[in-house]
Amino acid sequence: MHGLTSYGTLSPQSSLHSLTRTRYSLILGLALSGLGAVSGAEKTWNANAVGDWSNPDNWSPPGVPTATDTIRINDGELMLSGAPVIKGHLAWSGGKLQGGELTIAPEGTAELLGEADKVLVQCTLNNDGHVTWLGGGRIIGQFTGYG
Repeated sequence: MHGLTSYGTLSPQSSLHSLTRTRYSLILGLALSGLGAVSGAEKTWNANAVGDWSNPDNWSPPGVPTATDTIRINDGELMLSGAPVIKGHLAWSGGKLQGGELTIAPEGTAELLGEADKVLVQCTLNNDGHVTWLGGGRIIGQFTGYG
C-alpha cells in the first residue's frame, strides 16, 4: 500500500500522466479479469439517506451488504463503520463517504460513474482490485490515503 495526504479535487480529465496511465491500466485490467468476479445480492443505499453503513435500514432491500454483493451508491451520506471490503462490485455515482476505510479486494471491482461529484471526508481507499472512472464526475475531499 502507498500513503498519500492531499487536499483538493481530482477529475478524470486530470493532466497528471501517472494518474492517466494508472486509470487506463485499471480499465484494461477490469476488461481482462471481469469474467472471474464473485457475485452476491444487489444492495442500494437509500436515496438521500444519512447514516451508518452498518445500519440494515439504510439499504434496499434491507440488510447490510456482504463482501460479495453488488453495491450501488447514488446519493446520500455514508459513515464507514468498520472497514467494509468489496469482493463483488461497487457502483458509485454520487454522494459522500465519511470516516473509516473502504477496500476493493483483489477479486472486487468498482466503477465511479456519471457526472455527479463523489465526496470523501477523512477516508482511506484501498484498491487491491479494479476501478474504472467513467463520466465527468469529480472526487472531492481530503484524502488520507490510498492503496
